[in-house]
Amino acid sequence: MALKTHVGVPTLGPGEGSFGKPGLMSAPLLELAQKLGSRSKSEREYVASRGKEVLPDIIMVLRMGTNYNRACALACLIKMAKNGTNCREALPELRGLFKSGDGYVKGYSANLLGRMEDKESIPEIAKGLADMDHVVRLYSSAALEALGPASIGALVKARGGRNEFARREARGILARISNSHPGSVPGEVLAAIGRETAEEIVRKTHGIVRLKQLDAEAIS
Repeated sequence: MALKTHVGVPTLGPGEGSFGKPGLMSAPLLELAQKLGSRSKSEREYVASRGKEVLPDIIMVLRMGTNYNRACALACLIKMAKNGTNCREALPELRGLFKSGDGYVKGYSANLLGRMEDKESIPEIAKGLADMDHVVRLYSSAALEALGPASIGALVKARGGRNEFARREARGILARISNSHPGSVPGEVLAAIGRETAEEIVRKTHGIVRLKQLDAEAIS
């Protein structure tokens, strides 16, 4: 019965190691959420060290917790994945959180989707290159690069889109994938990237020269 008993008692704030507000988690899940959000590194590492044993409970935190809970749980999953734990059981939650979570939730989800080589998520992750939140952009970029040649189609599409940051980032990722996987990126795409990069350098250089001219005119 304890597992079904919902608790709604006030808890400590995020800065004090808890999940931030009264919740509907059962007592064991509440305790896990508090350990995940603890300031104590040893507690967090202990949870991660339990691996597959604790994975179902972490998935429940992803489903039921606040964004703070979820970010802490995702950080634990990243640690678990680094330790070699197969966390693919959490894929449905990760895909959903990338679409609906806040910056860190989306960013950490992208990190894990990349680590798990989840090709199904590539089109959605590619949209993260144009996200307003720099954390999402950063982790989306790293995830697409980790996915390697599988992400080339989505990156080519992003390179031709309207968002300047996404275009520039897609160019860089495609170039790096080409270096790590020779022959994977079409030659015409690489040629276009070379031209666009050169044009960008010229534009920046021209802008600097023009600013110096304006400064000189202002002084004189």
